[in-house]
This record gives sequence, structure tokens and C-alpha cells, in this order.
Amino acid sequence: CVFLPNNGTYFISYIVIATFISSPLELLRLPQLAEYIYRRIRAKTKLEKQQIIKK
Repeated sequence: CVFLPNNGTYFISYIVIATFISSPLELLRLPQLAEYIYRRIRAKTKLEKQQIIKK
């Protein structure tokens, strides 16, 4: 038997955990945040900083 009765809870748990972990991580947008911080640090003039903020 491929589909055992106890396997259903495993897959449901996996889907629920994957949903609650991946959604907040996607909302954080870590690569964009890292790029923003890097560009803010590298900006030298006020004009460059204003252009970064507008993006």
C-alpha cells in the first residue's frame, strides 16, 4: 500500500509549516533590503541618497 492512513497528517503538516515559513520570508524581501543598505552606505552625496530613497 502506497497511501498509508498516517501519511496524510505528515503532508498536511508540511504544507502548513511551509506556508507559515515561506510567506513571511517573502514579505521581508531580504535581498532588496541588503541591496538598499549597501547602496545607502556607498552613497556619497545627498543627491545620491535621495535617488536611492525614491527607488
